[in-house]
Amino acid sequence: MTAEEKKVRKGEAKMIIAYHYVQMLRNLGGMPWIDHAYKPEDDVRMSRMTIEETVEKICGLIDEAAGMLPWGVNAADDGRMTAAGALALKSRLLLFAASLFSIMISRIEMEKRRICVLYGMGISQIPVGRML
Repeated sequence: MTAEEKKVRKGEAKMIIAYHYVQMLRNLGGMPWIDHAYKPEDDVRMSRMTIEETVEKICGLIDEAAGMLPWGVNAADDGRMTAAGALALKSRLLLFAASLFSIMISRIEMEKRRICVLYGMGISQIPVGRML
């Protein structure tokens, strides 16, 4: 195996790890970051990172992997990880993270924004409804 092939395989391994971290983030939220193997006698108690910290770590791992992977592959290597796939995973991760933080806007604030949009559209009778 050449040095270039080793580099690509390491990038693929990092992408597999990043993919699984993305899935865990979607289902569990922030989690501990494990970046090395632990021995049975090691103390493995660690705190969970925040969602922001977890997203930053995963993005860093994806960026590392993208630097090791080719942009595209030929037909013989079809199905292997590529830098394009890595950046696609990163975009999905960042879109997911952005949607998490946009939920934090209060419902009252959303109702105010809706009223402003309707007013700006020239609708004279604005159905305000119940303010939450």
